[in-house]
Amino acid sequence: LIHFQGGRKEGPLLSVDCSQIAEAQWGDQLFGDYHRKQEGRPHPRAISYIDLAEGGTILLKNLEALPSAIQDRLSRFLTMDTGERSPRRHNVRVIATSHGNLSDLAKFGRVISSLGEVYTENILQVPSLRQRKRDIPELAGYFLRKHAQRLHKDVKGLDDQAMTRLLTYDY
Repeated sequence: LIHFQGGRKEGPLLSVDCSQIAEAQWGDQLFGDYHRKQEGRPHPRAISYIDLAEGGTILLKNLEALPSAIQDRLSRFLTMDTGERSPRRHNVRVIATSHGNLSDLAKFGRVISSLGEVYTENILQVPSLRQRKRDIPELAGYFLRKHAQRLHKDVKGLDDQAMTRLLTYDY
């Protein structure tokens, strides 16, 4: 909702699960490959997730799964301290999720302190679905409309039995 109700709603929304990418690939995939060259000719910089999200939002799920070197690079990117002489400014919102409190994750070494500090300035705590069951009808309607449109189906809504099952499920 942050993306679709904000000023970047016309831009792309890219969702990336940090735990699903091999450690060796992270720098190249998140930021692009600035340093590799093939013998005899320059190697063009790879298109990165940051490039693809230009003008929109990138959602990094499971932030703590990023290797610490990439966390450091992300922290510098977010504070615009890239260490490069003329860094390219990107127009992208970076939202991150984690499986825990960032301060606690930093204490246990799962998130570097500088990245934790960047994100703790703007934390949005979202209670679990079991704590906000009143949102279920709206969420169910949203996903029903979304997938009905994608599948070109004319679906009017959920029947009472389906809604009751959703509301009584132990999330």
